[in-house]
Amino acid sequence: MALLFGYCRMVEIIAEFASRYLAEAAKHTQIKDFHSLLYLVDRFFFYNPDPKHIDVSGEAALSNDLEQLRRTQRIRRFPPGSGGFQGERALREERKSLFVPRDIRRILLSNEMVQVMGSKRGATYGNINARPRLSDEAIAFTIEKILYHNPGSHRWSDLCSPVITMIKQIHFQGIAIADKHPDMLFTPNIKTQSLDKILKDGLDMKFKVDVPNLDGGESLVTIGYSQWGNSVWDRKFRESDEQIDLWIDTNYSEDWFVKSTSNIQRLLKKNSQVIAGTGSNGVKRGFWMHADQVTKLSRKPNINIVPTIITDHVGNLDEFIHVADTNDPREKHHLERLKGDLNFLIDAIDRRLQNQN
Repeated sequence: MALLFGYCRMVEIIAEFASRYLAEAAKHTQIKDFHSLLYLVDRFFFYNPDPKHIDVSGEAALSNDLEQLRRTQRIRRFPPGSGGFQGERALREERKSLFVPRDIRRILLSNEMVQVMGSKRGATYGNINARPRLSDEAIAFTIEKILYHNPGSHRWSDLCSPVITMIKQIHFQGIAIADKHPDMLFTPNIKTQSLDKILKDGLDMKFKVDVPNLDGGESLVTIGYSQWGNSVWDRKFRESDEQIDLWIDTNYSEDWFVKSTSNIQRLLKKNSQVIAGTGSNGVKRGFWMHADQVTKLSRKPNINIVPTIITDHVGNLDEFIHVADTNDPREKHHLERLKGDLNFLIDAIDRRLQNQN
């Protein structure tokens, strides 16, 4: 009985630490609001290595983490001298005798001050006042629209900057919508806020987000999307625009894009709206293209493919190549795009000639 009581107490202590850590994180835009259960457990043991002596609370741990960020621009996951990857793994194995993760998860899920984004192992936890990040499904939709309105094939890495540009617009517009339409505020953990309700209220019509032109210049079109609904969030801590900018930079960095790539690409492939290039499916390996664009090109390879690709992307081809400065990142990027499109053109011509034989 004593052992069971000790175990239950340990689980409750870790869950309480996590809840307090998340509550404090929500007040600071320079640190992420949502974290995995594994990360929260690591923070607990980073500051409380001996479970018999709980010296550091969740609030104090977050304050110390902020100081780490200020001094070193990073937060240590494990204390110095942990022995690298193998040592860290051993530490986690040792902790398994102290608690079962699902028991901590159960307590957090029942805590009305905690909201959950995602599900199962991919779930992340934040305070009820923490501004939610857009879901991977919403990001996948955003990328699909970028590709749809930008004919041709594009490298995955070239999508990072335009995606973050759109995300910034989405969150700032979500704040503006929350201010004018408080009835549309996103409510964490409320399952009854269905997509049908959001669509009926016309939330997708409230957003007016510009789709970037990947060739530079003015935006191509303005769109709205109901699944951006969790960005309809007010300034709970009265953040300034500069603080919102910092929050976006913290939560949607290039590192975030790289780490999210696997799941976002899986979602894009799942709905069949976007083609990942294989070199044999009409799109060069490593490039991405909207399925509608591939269909359009394949329907009329001998008449419209040349003017479409060259006119849309380079204009006066000879003059551009002659004057292009490869030391200028923008012009170098444009030449790389041109190279990819011409390779696609050559592949299309080869396929056309093979079909004729």
